[in-house]
Amino acid sequence: MGVEKKVLVIGAGSVAGPTVEYLSRDNDVKVADLDQGNLGKLEGSVSQYRDGKPHSHTSLHKGFFAGDPEMLREVDAADVVVSLVDWVYHAPIADACISTGTPLVTASYSHSLSSDATTKLIEGITGASTEQAKQAGMRVLEQRAIEAGVPLFMENGVDPGLDHMSAMKLFADAEAKGGKVISFESDCGCLPSANNEAKTPFGYQFSWSPTAVLLAAKSDAQYLASGQVVKVAEGRIFEQEHVRHVKVPGVDATFERYLNRDSLPYIETYDLDGVVNFSRRTLRNQGWCETLLAINKLGLLEKEGESSETYFGLLSTLAGYSGTDVGDLKKAVADKVGISHDSEVLERLDYIGLFSNEAIPEGKPREAPLYALADLMQTKLPYAEGETDMIVMQHRVQADYHGCNVGNDTRQQTDSTLVYHGDPEGFSAIAVTTGLQAAFATEHVLNGGLEGKSGIIIPTDKEFCEFALDKFEQEAGITFQEQTYEI
Repeated sequence: MGVEKKVLVIGAGSVAGPTVEYLSRDNDVKVADLDQGNLGKLEGSVSQYRDGKPHSHTSLHKGFFAGDPEMLREVDAADVVVSLVDWVYHAPIADACISTGTPLVTASYSHSLSSDATTKLIEGITGASTEQAKQAGMRVLEQRAIEAGVPLFMENGVDPGLDHMSAMKLFADAEAKGGKVISFESDCGCLPSANNEAKTPFGYQFSWSPTAVLLAAKSDAQYLASGQVVKVAEGRIFEQEHVRHVKVPGVDATFERYLNRDSLPYIETYDLDGVVNFSRRTLRNQGWCETLLAINKLGLLEKEGESSETYFGLLSTLAGYSGTDVGDLKKAVADKVGISHDSEVLERLDYIGLFSNEAIPEGKPREAPLYALADLMQTKLPYAEGETDMIVMQHRVQADYHGCNVGNDTRQQTDSTLVYHGDPEGFSAIAVTTGLQAAFATEHVLNGGLEGKSGIIIPTDKEFCEFALDKFEQEAGITFQEQTYEI
């Protein structure tokens, strides 16, 4: 038996369980988190699945994410670091990995290294101005990683991550038959399971960070339609002209599809030269988009400026209302965002308590409207005992087979669909799909799969995709159902 490898997992939140359980079977795993409560919950969730030896814990302090000596010691002692914290903390962790020559695995988008934390980090490293640092951000960190020979294996979650690998399989299948991919649409969402008895007006519950969901709602977007680049400005992705709808086999519902940031860089990543349609979208139940559009117009997604002492006070300030009547406040909110006074949007905001006189908790929730809303959603939209989530993912790939004798027509579409439900007595669907993807990526690193590679890498390599997709089927029974037809 070989020498055990040391894995440092930073972040013991909702998706860490499957990562730690899997990696603990054959490796020395240490888990670090700021919150002792997270560590306790993780130990409880992993113990019932444990197939190997226990992992160790370490409690962190906030300075850990500022590049202090403790971080460097912990990172330097590891053979690989897995970062499962909020994406805003990735920059200092990446910096520590680069400084110590330690590979990094994350579930977050590669552009998460362009955060405010990155800006501050680059200012300190280069002495650049704030604006120069913002523009340099990710490029500087990646260049340092390349020069140091350190791989930053990113986008190893479910979306992004599992979506990349399942898409690459479809492209390879089309190419093997002599086809050329001309259109790609990909949708993914983590939603309340259709089996749940409780139904909220939001059609949504949280098994992961509301803050991350709300931050993404502020993004702009780009995609390709009929060969033309379509740009959608920040805050407008929920407008009806940009929202699409889809029915997915295996689920008795019609979902809303809204744009998932900038799709265009993945055309090159996927090597789809000549594609005329290309988009990546997020799935939600009906009503989500109009509600988030109103929330954004109201100013509840702002992460600067104080909130208020109560939620009623917060909405009153944002809507420009100075009275004390709930009914009148609802009308003021409706007028502010341009919806009818009997809109279901108001019902959803009322359901989570935004019109109540409930006190906003001290601390971060009072720092800005975004954090007040995130804290409220975390409290009011949880999964009850016995309820769980589901991952719904669908790719639609069109390929041109002109001259390939594939069929009577020269074009085919393949729909590839995954519907995966979490375990009411175990791990959630988002935890399994995100946590195992990060674990498989870590195993790939430990086995030398990225030897000789450095800089930012995402999971599109054929060998790794095949390895991880096989592992998903073995570990969790996760497979995609495919249907191909002529168009």
